[in-house]
Amino acid sequence: MLTSVGFRAGHHYDSRFSDPGTKGLPDLIVLGHGQYFQIELKRWNGVLSPDQETWRDQSAEAGIEYLVFRPQDWGELVALAQARSRRPVSEEFHQLPHPKRRRKV
Repeated sequence: MLTSVGFRAGHHYDSRFSDPGTKGLPDLIVLGHGQYFQIELKRWNGVLSPDQETWRDQSAEAGIEYLVFRPQDWGELVALAQARSRRPVSEEFHQLPHPKRRRKV
């Protein structure tokens, strides 16, 4: 959805299995419209892990915005994308998308 309004978004799939320096890396790294911010995506009741809290805190120290969104926050994420890009978000994105199931490794 972010890319549809002109942002570039990099998605890091599962940092739990990455090298120690990237544990807790936010799910989305977003750049565009003169902005840079990070988004952590959590489940309905998900909480940040200690590694994610470290990324959040160090991002804040560096002046980088770190946002956390859960499925119930979908409308807020759509509104943020629309406001920050100053472009309308397509109607197809106004409904919470059906989650994709990943195979367990």
